[in-house]
Amino acid sequence: MRKRSVRLRLVETVDFRKSDMTIWLELESRHHKLAESFGPNDVAAVKNSHGTQLMFLSRPVHLGSTWVFRSERLRLTSGSWNPLRLTDYANSVGLHLENLPTFEDILRRITGALK
Repeated sequence: MRKRSVRLRLVETVDFRKSDMTIWLELESRHHKLAESFGPNDVAAVKNSHGTQLMFLSRPVHLGSTWVFRSERLRLTSGSWNPLRLTDYANSVGLHLENLPTFEDILRRITGALK
């Protein structure tokens, strides 16, 4: 499977009981001019307050009379999310985060610095 290359723009905690549109509108209210600065290959990583659900949300696209979102959701069954694993989570849903190293790269840097 070919991964879609995206750029992570922000990470936020949101209420997952809300629709993708409501979540997007909340993000826009927290981050002014988000829609203008959010490119077609940008995503927001949003998580629930318990850290057990994660979603990569792209900018909405207007098609005819409706708004369409591209989002990939994950349910984390082994505890809560780990920010160092964002790249791994993205890979599991077919996304490649261009601007973040993998967890293994981070570990290599840390262990290399300790030698």
